[in-house]
Amino acid sequence: MANILFVRLASELPSPFIDTDLALIRQRHTVKTLDVQVTNLGNGGTAPNKVALVRELAAGLKWADLAYIWAADLHALGTLALAKIYGVKTVVAIAGYEADPVPRFGYGYPLHPGKRRMVQAILNHADQILVPSPYLAQEVRRSFGPTNAPIAVVPLGFDPAQFTPRGEKADQVLSVALVQTTDRAALKGIETLVAAAPQIDCDIILAGLGPRVIEALQSRPTENLSLFGPLPQETLIGLYQASTVYAQCSYTETFGACVAEAMLCGCAPVVREVGNLPLLVGDAGISFAEDPVAAIQAARDHPELGERARARIASVYPLSARADRIAAILEDLI
Repeated sequence: MANILFVRLASELPSPFIDTDLALIRQRHTVKTLDVQVTNLGNGGTAPNKVALVRELAAGLKWADLAYIWAADLHALGTLALAKIYGVKTVVAIAGYEADPVPRFGYGYPLHPGKRRMVQAILNHADQILVPSPYLAQEVRRSFGPTNAPIAVVPLGFDPAQFTPRGEKADQVLSVALVQTTDRAALKGIETLVAAAPQIDCDIILAGLGPRVIEALQSRPTENLSLFGPLPQETLIGLYQASTVYAQCSYTETFGACVAEAMLCGCAPVVREVGNLPLLVGDAGISFAEDPVAAIQAARDHPELGERARARIASVYPLSARADRIAAILEDLI
């Protein structure tokens, strides 16, 4: 058993996959968490109290055998610099936005010179980089070239006992995106679904939306849309269980966690042919290039896809596989 400093960005929005990693590591090691407050993150970012943060990081690293850092961002760069001083090994789990550019939306750190240099430094000074999909590993190499730190593909994992079908499904389409701005909502395909809604003759539920996004969408004369903000996990699972189709119309996804959760709950998945989504759903879903209407109708006509979808995630992406892989990586470093 080792001492692990778990470093992440503080956020008001839920990050279930980060919380899952924390829980998995706690099963085998002693863990202290450090939630780093960073303001104005999208425009360079700054820590409100740098002196206090350095003290906290220093105290944590003096105690730790290893630092496990979620996201290759400003907080990671500072942690790596101090970790070198204290001789502490480091693992950085990349979320996606740090290495997966979408020029159409100005999204992704490789598009911005200062942020690109920051991520490059992190990739060169960490002891291990984790990515959730072969797609993101490819994007890291394409955007940044060879890295000093080895890159390990460790897919996200899911518990079929937590995400499980229950009761009758309604003829409704669900999509989830934790977005606070209309630009990010468009990137996540919310605008695609809203534009398609008049051609889809069933209810469409959009969840995870920030207040400004909901306000903008409420002005649209689309009667079959139901809009929700971020929801507790149990409430979200209830929506998965009640929906026949789950649609992810994003213009990129480096894994597709909500898709996998919905598939485990028996939803027939409909995904845009981008990023990791085609690999995630395999032959258990329906993909589309631009217009999701026909794909959604096909999924509604074949609800039996939900059973195949659940079986695929349960067999290919079990939580135990991620737990074992992370445990092996940490053991090798400590």
